Amino acid sequence: MCFPGATFAEALDNFTLNFFEPGKGKPGKGNNPVATINHAFEKPGPDDPVLDQTFLDPLNRQSRWSPALLDLFVNLVLRDEAYGRRLERHYELFKNVVDDPAGRSHAPRAARRRNRPT
Repeated sequence: MCFPGATFAEALDNFTLNFFEPGKGKPGKGNNPVATINHAFEKPGPDDPVLDQTFLDPLNRQSRWSPALLDLFVNLVLRDEAYGRRLERHYELFKNVVDDPAGRSHAPRAARRRNRPT
């Protein structure tokens, strides 16, 4: 969903991590979710509906392990400066692709298939 006055990429200033039980096949195939964590690249403002930068997604099912996974993500993963820079670099690359009207993501699907290398 894009908000009025925002580009698509500006509406995607966060990412979601989904954790599933191991050994249950592929995600999306009826697996039991363990945790869904959202992380925003920008700190929320005072008028934002969620005031945490990293939080358990209230729209997805969580498990008894969700709070522990959130704690691990916040206190281990996000404190790793190199990994944080990598996440931000990937985020910027994604935003640039989405916002570029000449970019591959804006080409019609049939045209992309025709131009696919064999």
